Amino acid sequence: NKVTIKELEDGLKLYEYNIYNPYEKHTISYGGILFADFLKKYSKDSVKEVNITAIDGYYITIYKEDWGSMKIILATRLDDDYIPISKKGPLMVVFPEYDAKEKIYQENISKWIWMIRKIEFK
Repeated sequence: NKVTIKELEDGLKLYEYNIYNPYEKHTISYGGILFADFLKKYSKDSVKEVNITAIDGYYITIYKEDWGSMKIILATRLDDDYIPISKKGPLMVVFPEYDAKEKIYQENISKWIWMIRKIEFK
């Protein structure tokens, strides 16, 4: 099923965070929904992993342990506006509590993904 960004946000609480983006090397204001809230709305309780694919074919897998142990945001906004493709939108996975010194974030830095085109539940 295809879902628009507006539909994705519908009925879910929007959060805004100033997040240090390790790829851009500065703090950016992202808005979006909690990954856990997204899962409650769109998946079944039995889901143990989520495969996310970007427009260029890059993909990641986020496991149940990941969304249970760290905060993950599906970012839909950049500085209060929808994220344009020119800024790596329309949808991104970001980690609002990112800290380069913490092992969990060192191990999961490759899970920052942007220009998302497909999300699959397994």
